[in-house]
Amino acid sequence: MTYAPYFCEPIICANCQIWEDKAETFLEFERDPLAHIVENNLVIESLRLVAEKAPNPVTIEYDTYVDAIDFPSLDQPDQLARVLIRSLKNDSSRVVETNLVVGADGMHSKVRQAAQLQAISWDHGQSAVVATLCKREKNEPFTAWQRFVPNGPIALLPVSHHPSFTRHRKSIY
Repeated sequence: MTYAPYFCEPIICANCQIWEDKAETFLEFERDPLAHIVENNLVIESLRLVAEKAPNPVTIEYDTYVDAIDFPSLDQPDQLARVLIRSLKNDSSRVVETNLVVGADGMHSKVRQAAQLQAISWDHGQSAVVATLCKREKNEPFTAWQRFVPNGPIALLPVSHHPSFTRHRKSIY
């Protein structure tokens, strides 16, 4: 049984071309498939749809953030984790008890901090511009391109052409 909606189907990337700033030659990796690409917002939407259909109740907390987490001690594994959730709208808070806490809350993860998991990070001295470029042709197999220039890499990855994702895009000609 599959729960993923049609628009979460991956883009299959069959090759990748990589080259240095002013090089006239490039590396090319070919394999079918070389990679599967699914955009983050499509994964999130698919997970939301699956959660709504789950046989056990799943609550999704919107417009909130985790303020603190109290995990049960190792000698009491049957205890539930207590999560203090704060509203972004009115600053109210409440405690939620759960037997599963997923740490997908980013670089400054409250979940990771509460679990006392170490993370190593450093400043790369780089910034990024993210944009969506739409080709008029929808030819396959898709190719990913990456070019290394002095200021950092430039990458172009194929994205979905499904109408549910492309309806918010604007054409620039």
